[in-house]
Amino acid sequence: MAQQVTADAFLLGLYKRTYTDKKIRGMFFRNSPVGRRIEKNRIEGQTYQVTMPYDRGGATSGDYTIAVANAASGAKTAEMAVTPGNIFTVFLVTQKEYLAARTKRGGYLKALGYKLFAACDSQRKLFAAMLYGYGCGDLGYLPGAVAAAATTATLNFDTVVKMAIGTQFYVVNGALPTSAYYDAVVRTVSAIDGNVITWTGGGATAGGWIAGSAIHIVGGRDATPLASMPTGLAGWVPYLANRTGANWTTYIGTAFYGVTRSTSTNALAGWFYQRAGGELYMDAIVSGVAMARRGGGVPNIIAINDEDWLVMNGEVNTQTAMMQQINVAGAKNAKNEVARGLAALRFAMSTNWIENVYDDPYCPRGHAWILDNDCVEFVTYSNAEKQLNDGVVDNEPGAAAADENQEEPDTTFKMNIEDYLTMDGNATSVEGPATQVSVSLYGNFVVREPGHCSTVVF
Repeated sequence: MAQQVTADAFLLGLYKRTYTDKKIRGMFFRNSPVGRRIEKNRIEGQTYQVTMPYDRGGATSGDYTIAVANAASGAKTAEMAVTPGNIFTVFLVTQKEYLAARTKRGGYLKALGYKLFAACDSQRKLFAAMLYGYGCGDLGYLPGAVAAAATTATLNFDTVVKMAIGTQFYVVNGALPTSAYYDAVVRTVSAIDGNVITWTGGGATAGGWIAGSAIHIVGGRDATPLASMPTGLAGWVPYLANRTGANWTTYIGTAFYGVTRSTSTNALAGWFYQRAGGELYMDAIVSGVAMARRGGGVPNIIAINDEDWLVMNGEVNTQTAMMQQINVAGAKNAKNEVARGLAALRFAMSTNWIENVYDDPYCPRGHAWILDNDCVEFVTYSNAEKQLNDGVVDNEPGAAAADENQEEPDTTFKMNIEDYLTMDGNATSVEGPATQVSVSLYGNFVVREPGHCSTVVF
């Protein structure tokens, strides 16, 4: 090796090593800014009950006898009984690992603290994935067909961002989130290179997978099959099949937390807008804002994919003259300068002015949600704030420090530590006793007033 102190192997033992004292940050994908914004509400009990007044009734007429005849058609409400979903992550730490890096003297980070940091970051990623899903562990869709026996696939980044080395997945053969899998073969992600994933555990199904097939994390559904994980915006304000055809009719006609939403779709499942061919993305968003406003909402947050943000950036630049500041004689303090790109997107519809537009890589590409954030929450039994806090503020970029907000917990066996950790000292390893650490997040997303929100498909 050319870059070395000396080629004398016997002399190398003379030299010391200098270790960085800079802050160590995880090189993981960014976490969801929208997930960070949503209110976390601690609850107890069997279900979280939400009542939704969705229709005023039809006992109104210019003819009193008609109004009397329709008196039974009065105000209508629907009560949803929301049950909690689960997100688990588990790791082992051995006594030897723990003792070898018990302090900063033995390692860059404490072994237990770092493993806990990585586990919580995994939960943040799955929390963000579920925010935009149906609750079935849905990670995304295949943008193109995958040939039989293939062990690699090119995905959209909004799917890749939800994966990690070791992620186990199934591929769904059908449009519904509860459609059967192509097969029961568990495939495990072994490498991620840009938007290309490689897996082990078997090639693609004989005959391949068609474009548009959904990818589900293993364990996202039970045997029924029903959702095991938190139900996100694709369930609460759905876009399935662009709200047309038999699959949509089946989906919207199926009870959702005890309520059949096809009775009053826009009120109970939110509004939907599909961009027309040639229509600007920006104009489609404004139409979505108009629909949420039409439904009585006060939309104040928009979630879009970061690649769709770039499309809108291009739309703006094709219609806007670029300002260039040119240094001229005598202006010694000025510099030649050109600004390219958007620092912020804002949307207005009449008196509605939305400044909180989040470029969220977890939002499925080609989709956006316009939300009245006052009616969106995550109800949880767990200490979700501690689990999901990565130290980054609002929509700012950045990565969490690997030793921030993840102090090393007490290693004594306990069922419940700070409402999210369980320590089980009963595990073993070839290097001695081990502790199994379980990090549990119990809860569900709730949109209390779906009719005040809308979704847009580009």
